[in-house]
Amino acid sequence: MSKAIRTTSGIVMFNDDITKVFLVTSLKMENTWVFPKGGLEDGLTLEENAQKEMKEEAGVAVTLGEMFFDKEVHYPPQGVHAGKVQREVYFLGSFLSYVDWEEFELRKRAWFPIDTNLGVLLTPIQRDVLAHALVAARKARAGEAVVSL
Repeated sequence: MSKAIRTTSGIVMFNDDITKVFLVTSLKMENTWVFPKGGLEDGLTLEENAQKEMKEEAGVAVTLGEMFFDKEVHYPPQGVHAGKVQREVYFLGSFLSYVDWEEFELRKRAWFPIDTNLGVLLTPIQRDVLAHALVAARKARAGEAVVSL
């Protein structure tokens, strides 16, 4: 019997001129930064779940923008973590305010300039999400339609 594919949703947030991106430290991989995301909880929509994860993992309330990424992602086994397949959905988000956050003792949060070498901080999958997010954010800023991958 095959295991159900887990669905996650998260948010990628840029500053107003799309020169910086907001990241949090990973709890699973040392020296790795990620976009806030988490497993879809019962009773929540993808959008509600993404906003909840942003508050829990980053302590940020956001205005939700367009969905730009909806893809089945295959993770190979790594260390003690088994391989897995999960559906990952990402939305653009705009900063509203900092809020109390559950994981403040576990994670760091920071804005990173887009022109820095983010490749050394992000996993290959997160680099792919960032590339799609940049295209989507620039289209949204120009008033063009954003199409989900």
